[in-house]
Amino acid sequence: PKLSTAYTRSEQTMQRYHDAYPSIVLYIDLHRDAYDTTNAPTDFILINGVEMARLMFVVGEGTKYDEKPYFESNLALAQSITTYLSSIDEKLVRPIRMKSGRYNQHVSSHCLLVEVGHNANTLEQAIASMPYLAEGIAYAFAKLSDSAPCLTPD
Repeated sequence: PKLSTAYTRSEQTMQRYHDAYPSIVLYIDLHRDAYDTTNAPTDFILINGVEMARLMFVVGEGTKYDEKPYFESNLALAQSITTYLSSIDEKLVRPIRMKSGRYNQHVSSHCLLVEVGHNANTLEQAIASMPYLAEGIAYAFAKLSDSAPCLTPD
């Protein structure tokens, strides 16, 4: 399949899961950022002596779409996790990248597009950062559940 239709196809999958499992409250679109590896710098951090890829969230502004019902909540979720991860190590997470697309973030109020390092990082570096991503998500959801009577699906 063509790369240009990837989000259309993944939206169909998300909608199927959304319909089949209405209790799903979080969708995660996990990527490795594309990078020109010809002159790639060493772009990883060390935490407790372990090399790990840096994380970054992408939030779609949906500038050419009329339907973008969850922009604010998805941005708030990415901001909460970014703030938490920065408190562990300011270099663990890059600033949130705002882009004009919507990246299927209109499907739910809790959609994350996460760039886990880039193609110049090793698989081991990417995997090493996953416990921190999970911890950041858990932190953000704990904050959400503290501010609402219960965390329910859309």
